[in-house]
Amino acid sequence: MSNQQEVYSNFIDSIKSQVTKNIYERDIKLYLQFCNLNNLSDLLMIKDPQKQIIKYIMSLRERQLSSNSISTMLNGIYHFYEMNDIPLNKKKINMFKGEFTRNPLDKAYTHEQISKIMNFSDLRMKIIITLM
Repeated sequence: MSNQQEVYSNFIDSIKSQVTKNIYERDIKLYLQFCNLNNLSDLLMIKDPQKQIIKYIMSLRERQLSSNSISTMLNGIYHFYEMNDIPLNKKKINMFKGEFTRNPLDKAYTHEQISKIMNFSDLRMKIIITLM
């Protein structure tokens, strides 16, 4: 087995779920593109992978990705390095992800908003609104 096949096998064969395999493959390909590399084995030749991952995180933050999206994208990279025996200081790397922010899209109606809706609703809608 060639080195490239062994590196890929270490990475992908250790994942049980097909969905996770697909996601991790997508994420590692995006990371490869960022590093301007073509082969997974080339990732193992990076002198300081932590610095490269931090640069990648910063580029993701510049694209305004959420910290949850960045975390998800890092899981595949972490798994790749872990399965190929490259230790990473995940605690240090994770400090660059950014702060978790909740963007509430749904808010509860105020009493005033509910009363306005009730004033303009027919009997059927009033019953539905009251039940909700």
